[in-house]
Amino acid sequence: MSGYADTLPKIKALRFKGADMQLLLADGRIIIVPLSKFPSIKKLSSSQKRKYHIMAGVGFDFDGSDEVYHISEFLGADNSLPGLQKKIVPYPQSYSLSR
Repeated sequence: MSGYADTLPKIKALRFKGADMQLLLADGRIIIVPLSKFPSIKKLSSSQKRKYHIMAGVGFDFDGSDEVYHISEFLGADNSLPGLQKKIVPYPQSYSLSR
């Protein structure tokens, strides 16, 4: 199998660029999220944003903040194939694309 299906995402570093935060993953991917989705991170000073601690590659926090963030908050709760299959609702047998 190719791609990232069997890869557990692990955070290697964080970067901040403008209104976005980048999560650099150990496998080479970069996840970019708007800080507007994470107001508690957005309100941190530039100095505080540079003082982060990565926890086992799956979480992080910042000096001066009580919050701990998990990678699933940035990727979605369950993006595994079995998880996505549970979310997909098939069309009913009677559904027709023709009108």
